[in-house]
Amino acid sequence: MNWQITRPRHKIRFEKGEPIAMLTPQRRGDTESFAPQIRNLASEPALREKFAAWLAYRQDAARRKQDSNYQEKVKQGHYIRGQDHFGDRAEEHQNKLHVKPFAEVEPGPLVDPAAPPIAVPAPKPSGWKRYFGSSGSSK
Repeated sequence: MNWQITRPRHKIRFEKGEPIAMLTPQRRGDTESFAPQIRNLASEPALREKFAAWLAYRQDAARRKQDSNYQEKVKQGHYIRGQDHFGDRAEEHQNKLHVKPFAEVEPGPLVDPAAPPIAVPAPKPSGWKRYFGSSGSSK
């Protein structure tokens, strides 16, 4: 979750059905298996040339954008399309996950409609209550 709550004591409301978080399973040890490296860009001249061209383009676009007569739309969004600045596509680019839905492997518990409801103790108020009120469900 990456919420940016910018004002204290400001009520926040999540509409019914609105997603509030995305949980991403991650195998234990995956992150630790990466071996990041820091390298000098000069060790790969072709990559350095591409970077210099990209940087010049970005700096020029920033200058044009500050011009009072700026009207052109700067082409961006290469990253989301899996392309570099020159339009070369990454072979394994992915911008959508195709996850499987949860499989119900056990039937739900059988409930006798005549049985009394199970008593669940009310939760103790959290420290958030003083900021968001009792329900925390209004803007």
